[in-house]
Amino acid sequence: LVRGLSKKFVAEKFTEEWRKGRLSNFEYLMILNKYSNRSMQSLSQYPVFPWILQEFTTSCMNFSPGDFRNLSFTTAAINDAKRREALKKYENSDDLSEGRFQFGSHYLPGRGVLGYLMRLEPYTGMVYAFDSGGDDPCRHFHLVQVFWNIINSDSSSNLELVPEFYYLPEFLAN
Repeated sequence: LVRGLSKKFVAEKFTEEWRKGRLSNFEYLMILNKYSNRSMQSLSQYPVFPWILQEFTTSCMNFSPGDFRNLSFTTAAINDAKRREALKKYENSDDLSEGRFQFGSHYLPGRGVLGYLMRLEPYTGMVYAFDSGGDDPCRHFHLVQVFWNIINSDSSSNLELVPEFYYLPEFLAN
């Protein structure tokens, strides 16, 4: 960062570069994560990437509008049912000492990062240590379509993705 320039000014510069096609979507999202103080060095602040597609049942994508997720909502409010549930949580959270809230979990907690990357070291060792040597395999991320369906139907599941989904297919291999 150049001294004296605000993060907002720098982010606006990168946004303009992205709009002009001088930065890829991946590069732009990594920059946004960087200026949001996210880093691959910390599970609690790991970079966040959005789910882009919502169609996982066909073997050949035709990239029609229905294949893409509506990015104007978080995964915690991705459909009408989850938005209703979030509003209900908000209305019923008035008596809690933490104050009102809509979403009871984070969009990419450290455990979520480990769940995605558990097939790669050092994350395999971290999962092993975290789960005291074992966990129920049914809880492990194994199919994109199944995980997407859970995110769409379970009000407590609102994970976004990690950057590795977009550049490192090896993280999916057993």
